[in-house]
Amino acid sequence: MRKTLFLFILCGMVISCFADKQADASNWYLTPSIGGIVTHNHLPFKGAYMVGYQAGFFFDESRDGSLEMGLWYSEARSRYNDSTILAQATLDVLHHFAPFEKLNPYLALGVTVLYSNTTIFNTYYKDKDDARIDDQSRIAGGIRFGGGIFYNFSKSFSLRTGLCLTIANHNLCDDAASVFTTANTGVVWRF
Repeated sequence: MRKTLFLFILCGMVISCFADKQADASNWYLTPSIGGIVTHNHLPFKGAYMVGYQAGFFFDESRDGSLEMGLWYSEARSRYNDSTILAQATLDVLHHFAPFEKLNPYLALGVTVLYSNTTIFNTYYKDKDDARIDDQSRIAGGIRFGGGIFYNFSKSFSLRTGLCLTIANHNLCDDAASVFTTANTGVVWRF
């Protein structure tokens, strides 16, 4: 766990060393990030670290909008003291308020698909005879919304931090969704 985190941070630092060498940044960017998850309900762990990468592109030269895909990995101890792995793939649309300023706040809206090595998305529902049926799954889908800020050091290098609320459910007919908040910080490299 510590080795993985160390290698991830080291990789981000190496990328950032080369990021400022580029004279003119293009519309594509890559962000290695670290952060954490805080769960609000229906998940068997309270919090965990997370590491991930986000890759995106700006829609045009005005850079006020971007589309971004992220891949995230988290590992935590559950209430039952077993290891729970949570993998997440995200697709977000970002609106940038000041893309060419030092501080560039943004809002994000997107979708996510989650996978776990254990059946952590547990809900139940009543059938037509009013009997309880437990429904367990390792895969869930959901929506995400949040915001954050880019601190632009140069045209090709930024520091980014963000906060995102995710509402996920494995059964679209069920009203018992899993809700969690993620916070992350990363190094942005435009190439």
